Amino acid sequence: MSEKESEAVDRLTAGIEELAHREMMMRCLSGDLSPAAALQQLSKMIGNPATVSAIVDEVTRRAASISRATDSLLRDRVDELTQLMVEKEQG
Repeated sequence: MSEKESEAVDRLTAGIEELAHREMMMRCLSGDLSPAAALQQLSKMIGNPATVSAIVDEVTRRAASISRATDSLLRDRVDELTQLMVEKEQG
């Protein structure tokens, strides 16, 4: 991962206070872990769907408000996370 991508991942996950949750999202956004796998692992780790949703919402909110043009790959990963959460909540 390039330095710019690493900085973008840091920006997008900065609002996640719990270190283990933040690290999981960082792995996902850096491409080390698929969004589906990240959500599955977060769900097992946390056990509360509302908390998992809040984490994804925080990353989505930050992506929408502070994302830069160079963050397009990261935005795609955030979009996939968001879509998976919506599908999970509807299913």
